[in-house]
This record gives sequence, C-alpha cells and structure tokens, in this order.
Amino acid sequence: MSNNKKLIPVRDLKIGMITANEVVYNGMILIGEGITINAQMLEKLNTFFLFDSIEVYSDEKDNSNEILELKAADKTLKDISIDVKLIFDNAKTLESSNTNEINEYAKKLLNELNLNKYILKI
Repeated sequence: MSNNKKLIPVRDLKIGMITANEVVYNGMILIGEGITINAQMLEKLNTFFLFDSIEVYSDEKDNSNEILELKAADKTLKDISIDVKLIFDNAKTLESSNTNEINEYAKKLLNELNLNKYILKI
C-alpha cells in the first residue's frame, strides 16, 4: 500500500481504492482506515451520506520534477524548430559552399536530442 494520500471527491471514488482514514458520519465510523472500497460501499456513500471527499491511498508519485523536465524539453524543441526554420529560410540564399551552417546545426540538434530523455527515440 502506498504512503501517498489523496483527497478525492466521493463521486470520483472507484472500487478497489483504499481508505487512508476512517470515514465518520455523526460520530459513527462507517468505513475504517485501510479498507478497500467495494460496490456496496460506493453506492451507499453516493446515495445516503453527505461527504464532499474522502482521503484514499494513491499510487501516484510526485512527478513535479518530471513535469519541469518535460516543459524544458518542450521549450528546447520549440527553439530548435525556430532555428531550423530560419536555417532553411536562409538556405535559399546560401551558396553550395556555405552549407557548413546547416551541418553544424544538424550536429548540435543531434546532440541535444541524444541528451534529452523525454524525446521519443526510434
């Protein structure tokens, strides 16, 4: 069982979720801590009791670092896209001997893609 707890609306409860605290109504414990939600409990909670939310254990991990890394990768790809467009817009005026700029940028692009673990590699 995960140590992560998550407060979720009763309407979003699913069969199989595990309560992280006792569910108490008018001083009476309806569902104990660590109990797996079943269909009967779910129906009664949604029909008879006025709860906004219940705390359950969650397998979801804190992924805030991954989100920041994905945002950075997105920015990198947008920057690369802009650079590539500029290079090809300028390529129309380049002489064939001045293609070094394209070659150097292709190497830079390949290096950036190899360093970024969030780029899909095929």
